[in-house]
Order: sequence, then C-alpha cells, then structure tokens
Amino acid sequence: MRRSRFREEQIVGALKEAETGVPIADLSRRVPLDPTLSFAAPGEEPPKDQHSAAERGRLKSKRVRPLRILLAEDMDMNLEMTTQVLKRKGHTVVPARNGREAVSAFERNTFDVVLMDVEMPVMDGIEATRAIREKEKAGGGHTRIVGLTGHTTESDHKRLLEVGMDACLSKPFEMQALWEILSGSERRPAEPASATAAAPAKEGFEEALLARVGGDRKLLGALIRLFQAECPGKLTGTRKAVAARDAQALAGAAHAVKGLVGNFGEQPALAAARELEAMGWNGDLTGAEKAFAALEKEVLSLQAALAGLSAKLDGKKPRKPPRRKK
Repeated sequence: MRRSRFREEQIVGALKEAETGVPIADLSRRVPLDPTLSFAAPGEEPPKDQHSAAERGRLKSKRVRPLRILLAEDMDMNLEMTTQVLKRKGHTVVPARNGREAVSAFERNTFDVVLMDVEMPVMDGIEATRAIREKEKAGGGHTRIVGLTGHTTESDHKRLLEVGMDACLSKPFEMQALWEILSGSERRPAEPASATAAAPAKEGFEEALLARVGGDRKLLGALIRLFQAECPGKLTGTRKAVAARDAQALAGAAHAVKGLVGNFGEQPALAAARELEAMGWNGDLTGAEKAFAALEKEVLSLQAALAGLSAKLDGKKPRKPPRRKK
C-alpha cells in the first residue's frame, strides 16, 4: 500500500509539474494525499484543448457521458496513468490491482463499465469476469466488461468474448479506440481493436504518442518522465532473471517491461519484451541472453527517442539516456 500511495503521489506530482511548470524536486516534502481522496473529479474542467478546430469537431462527436468505471490493471504505472486519462474526461474511476480486488469492488459498488486486464496476479481477468457474470446471474443486471489484453489475434479475442466479456482491446491501444467502445459505437468487439496503435511510423512518433493520450501534451510529458524513472529497474530485474535462469521470474520481469514500453505503442522494444516473456512462460530459456541483449538495445533506443520528445514538449535540450549497466 505504501508503494501504491507513493506512485499515486509521484504521478499526481508529475502532472502538477507539467501543468504549472514548477519543478517538484522532493516528493517527501509535499503534503501526503488525503487517504479519502477519490480518483474521481466529475466537476473538474478538462485541460485546454490542444487540437485544431477540425480535430475538435471530429472528437466532439466521440465524447462520452461521464461513467463510473472499474479499472483492473496490475501494472501501477498503467493503472494510474489510464486513471488520469479517464479522470480528465470526467469519468469516475475505481482502481483494482488484480482480479480478486476487481470482484470485491464489483460486489460493493455499481459500475457502468469494467476495464479488465486479462493477465493479472492472484486472480486473472478471465476468472474475474466469470465470477462477475455468476454474481449477475444471481442478482440480475449486466455490466459491460472490456478486456485489455496483450494478445492480438481474432481467436484470442473470441475466447475472451466466450467467457463473458463484451468487447476487447489489444494492448497497446489508442485512446480513441477506448472512447469508441465506451460510447457504444464499437459494434464489432470480436475484431482486434489495436490497428491505430500498430502503425506509429506512418503518423510520426510524436503524433502517434499524442493520439494515445487524447492529444494531451502535458500528460504525455508526465508519462515519459515516469517511464524513464521506472524502466531501468524493470530492465535490471529482467537481466537478473536471465542470469539466474529463472523462467518464472523472467516471465514476470519481462511482463513488467512489456507493460511499460507498451504505453508508447507498437515498436521493437515491445516485440522484444514479448519474446522474453514467452520464453519465461514456456520454460525454455534457450537464446534468452541474446533476446535480452536485443531488448536492452531497443529499450535504450526508445529511451533516447523519448528523451528527445520530452525535451521538445518541455522546450529544453534533451537529456542523455542512462548508460547501460554491465
């Protein structure tokens, strides 16, 4: 819980710094968040629109009424950053870090939508979805459940629909795809809904990442800073798992790296993380050292690109990425 509270404070601090331009050098000096503070801010005004008049006109038709959303996601950064994006759109968000927490929250509250990560510890998203549907059979009602998955094939999505989910999004996904599902405009949930996130090269790196956060430049800057702070530790954990030939630890560590780099769309670092995670789950570490070297190279390349973009967003000179640890 302490770690979770610290991450929440760090993210709110980064967003505050982005909005005010005032650096927050020492988080420990800031007043701790009120434990009763809700993620929700239904009356809060959204940030100033950064889009052109034409783009605003296109997005206006996709706006969604304020919803009460249960967000189940085991990666702290993904959970809290998605919460901030939803919050800025006026939605109320209740977080859960595993399937058991999600089911418990569902029992205590009423939600319009459940965003359910599929791969979570303690209880995964499939088990949690089945549990929720069983409870609905006894008590009535039907809450929309949207699966969030790293699997991209139509057969994977069909399997999730069969266990009771109403729609699926493949990670990484554009926020626009999520808005379409939340607004009810997505009518073919069995089809992978990540096409716009899979081709950043055609749009340009900056444009593709801005699309993922709804055009919010300040939020993108905060996300990049948090990634740069979190990623080195996750990469070190992956390196140690490879060196120890620990398949289970490798699966978990590579999954964590995948979750972090996935915030920035489909790119080589994400593919490299997926390969190492699969090795871990399959228990076959043949070639793991070579695969990790490829992952490290791609992550450092991503860090360099993000450092340049962050500097551009802040109007500063780019910082050099951290040196590779030996």
